[in-house]
Amino acid sequence: MQIKKRFIQAIEFVSKAHYPAKLQTEILRSIDIAPTNYYKMRAGTSASYPTLEHCYLLCTQYSISAEWLITGKGIMQYMDEKKIDVKTLLLAAIAALPGKK
Repeated sequence: MQIKKRFIQAIEFVSKAHYPAKLQTEILRSIDIAPTNYYKMRAGTSASYPTLEHCYLLCTQYSISAEWLITGKGIMQYMDEKKIDVKTLLLAAIAALPGKK
C-alpha cells in the first residue's frame, strides 16, 4: 500500500473511530488540507499526494505512526501518551524507503 492510500486510511480511521464528534472537514482543516482536495484524492480523480507537512500534522495531532504512514510497518496509531519525536521518525522512515541511501 502506498503512502497516499495509508494517508486516506488514517483520515478515515481518525474521523470514524476516534473523533466521531468532529466533522471530517474539521479534521482535514486541522492538518491544513482542503476538503475538496482530499475528496478528489480519495476518489482517485487527483494525482496529488499529501505533503510532508500534511503527514507531519496528521501524525502529531492524531497520534498516527509516522513509520506506518511512510513505510507501512508497525501499527497505525500510538495508544499511549509518551512523547514521540515525529520529525525524527519521518526522516528515518523516508531514508528507509527503497532507493534512498
